[in-house]
Amino acid sequence: MHFICVYLTLSYTSVLYSSMSVAISVKLTQCSEFVRVDVAFIQARKNRMNNIALLQRFTGSLVGVHVGDSIGAPYETWGPEKIAADIASRGGLTFFDYPNPWAKDGNGTILPAGRPTDDSEQTACLADSLIACNGLDTAHLYELLRASVFDQKSLLWKGRSTGAGGTTKNALSGDPAREALARNNTIGTNGSVMRAVPMGLWWATRILDLQDEDVRTMQTKEAKDMTYIMSEVTHVHQHSKDASWLYTLVVANLLAGNEPDVALDNVEYTDPSLAKSKLAQRVFLSVYDRDLTPYDPGAWPARGTAEFSLYVALYALKHSKTFAEGIEMAVRVGGDTDTYAAIAGGLLGAHYGNEAIPEDWRKAILGHDQMVDYATKIYDLRCPHA
Repeated sequence: MHFICVYLTLSYTSVLYSSMSVAISVKLTQCSEFVRVDVAFIQARKNRMNNIALLQRFTGSLVGVHVGDSIGAPYETWGPEKIAADIASRGGLTFFDYPNPWAKDGNGTILPAGRPTDDSEQTACLADSLIACNGLDTAHLYELLRASVFDQKSLLWKGRSTGAGGTTKNALSGDPAREALARNNTIGTNGSVMRAVPMGLWWATRILDLQDEDVRTMQTKEAKDMTYIMSEVTHVHQHSKDASWLYTLVVANLLAGNEPDVALDNVEYTDPSLAKSKLAQRVFLSVYDRDLTPYDPGAWPARGTAEFSLYVALYALKHSKTFAEGIEMAVRVGGDTDTYAAIAGGLLGAHYGNEAIPEDWRKAILGHDQMVDYATKIYDLRCPHA
């Protein structure tokens, strides 16, 4: 027996801004043994989530990275039991001053609540570079990242930037021997994933306008290539590149107003090649396994892999009901808490919007206004008719 596969596609701008009567393009394809429905924007405006203005999602995504990074930073390297006890003692997850784990960075012995670490700093570098160059310029991005890592120039606050990982430091060192270590790293670490949110903002309205399938395919390939090249500035391992691209696609789908399950289901429709990505399939299997929850690997390098970090963030997105709940899920895993929560924050902010981030959390981060400015400028560049 043959069944009908129905593919429903809507214009990106139609979903967010048109009237209740939206045009639906339906393509029917015969297939055997099962019915598959790939839904890009089936929830449309009748879903309350799609009433969130696109700019609010852009802003929420970048602010969300900073919030997750800064609220998770005090717990970095802690185990889940110690984190749980501390959160309970404070009456919930909150911001607080904490001992500086990078004592030689010039920021003093105590770091202020809400300060950015490398996750937010390097996200800001990518956003700043995309805006300044109207696209990806790897030489420009390299210089911004190098200034952040080695000159400790922060784009977000008056203090010095700090906290970069070993692969990033080696890749930006200018020392051929250390650069070779970065290129030959056998572990796909999370340094390029944690800064990738601006790629989702940059490409969302291009790769998700599905009215013309040929255009969608072309734009998706360009977006994927650009994301890989962005990763390769510091992280050339295939896992780092694949995780950065998968993250970019999920962010883009959330910006369109899709609920998390729809956004996750839709990424393979947007880029069918992900069906061949072993990393993507492992991450999705873990996220959808009802008997599996993220647990702290206990040590590096396992704590800092791109695959595990993305899994934690996607799990928090799928299983939480609010921005705050998702961030806390990511932090409670333990280990590389600032990075897990930063990656989760980009997803959760894109989904719930900036206003859904607790106001006291937004006010606590020291680079809030700059992240809002970056979001607004990318929006203006890429969504002129929104």
